[in-house]
Amino acid sequence: MSAYFLIVTLSAVGVLADFLLKLSTNASSRSTAWILLIAGIVIYSSTAFGWLYVIRHVTLSTLGVWYAISTILFLSIGSVLFFKEGLAGREILGILLAVISLLLLSRFS
Repeated sequence: MSAYFLIVTLSAVGVLADFLLKLSTNASSRSTAWILLIAGIVIYSSTAFGWLYVIRHVTLSTLGVWYAISTILFLSIGSVLFFKEGLAGREILGILLAVISLLLLSRFS
């Protein structure tokens, strides 16, 4: 499996954990909140094994860019689709610039 694909996959898993944590803050009961919180923690923890592989095969600077941009994209898409949050014009511009930076990194590294 490509290390870059794994970075994006681990980012998606991390965003899933973020969503569970957000849901835990809005849970209707305390027990549901705890279940969602623990599930989020377990999911975050599970990604550590994937990061061990990625860190061996990709420089930290490249890994950081791929991770940050894929996380931004997944969080933005998820917040709009699942939490009905909006994106301001400057946020959309920031996302576009982040994608352009990834394209430049891929082209010149």
